[in-house]
Amino acid sequence: MGRESFEDDPRSGRPATATIDCVHPIVMDDERLTINQIANAISICRKNFENILHKELGLTKISVQWVSCLLTSDQKWTRLIISRENLALFGRGSAGFLEHFPKPG
Repeated sequence: MGRESFEDDPRSGRPATATIDCVHPIVMDDERLTINQIANAISICRKNFENILHKELGLTKISVQWVSCLLTSDQKWTRLIISRENLALFGRGSAGFLEHFPKPG
């Protein structure tokens, strides 16, 4: 016959929280690792790994570094002020404007 219960059957493998706890230190330890490299290292599919990064940990990759997607109001305000200051410097044609920024590589 059919099932007698609506409860989930026990599942094999690690619980989701164990996988999430495993991902965070790996990502923070070496920002140069790619999504595929980490997903393969912990034996989960790329899509599940991306969900953990973005939905569970709130991270996104910018350049070669993983950073939190969530900024506080103070951080947003600071970012706005610095951006305006940089635009003003650039608009005045300040000598050495680009020297204030880190070089890639």
